[in-house]
Amino acid sequence: MAKGLDCGTSYYIAATEDSIKKQRNAFLTVDGDIATVKRMLKRQKIPYVELKRPMKSGLLNPQEKDALPVLSTIINELLGKPKGKETCVYCVPSKPIDVDREVSYHEDVLGTIIEGAGYKAKKIEEAVAIGYEGLVDNNLTGIAISMGAGMCNIAVMYAGMTALSFSVSRGGDWVDQNTS
Repeated sequence: MAKGLDCGTSYYIAATEDSIKKQRNAFLTVDGDIATVKRMLKRQKIPYVELKRPMKSGLLNPQEKDALPVLSTIINELLGKPKGKETCVYCVPSKPIDVDREVSYHEDVLGTIIEGAGYKAKKIEEAVAIGYEGLVDNNLTGIAISMGAGMCNIAVMYAGMTALSFSVSRGGDWVDQNTS
């Protein structure tokens, strides 16, 4: 059975045919005696890592040195162990058209983490994935838009083929920062 993984700036969501799991994509640093804090969290069965924000603007956060281990923890917890040689299809943003940023490093890191968990990793652009689900009644023809916390992704599809796919670098976080 295959699994799907939506790698969002705010949440990571893993889905199978039977279930959906959601995990906040953030981590906090807790002040105080670390042994006491860990013991308290364990007693209340709260999964933890020292929390901060591993992603920013839809991609890996370059200022966060702990981004990789945190994302690895989140992904491994959501996916669990594969049953045999399972495939995990994961969403990635399209290349932004309004800033000069590459998404290939982000794609590769996620793929490496997923393969390290024992899955065969296969990427798909986020808006294209939404189009495959949301445009079924229209012969997979139309426009799919994903408005996330980090980026907005857009795909124009015709009969299941992607005619155009891109992102803009300003998502929900940018809106929040500029309206508050």
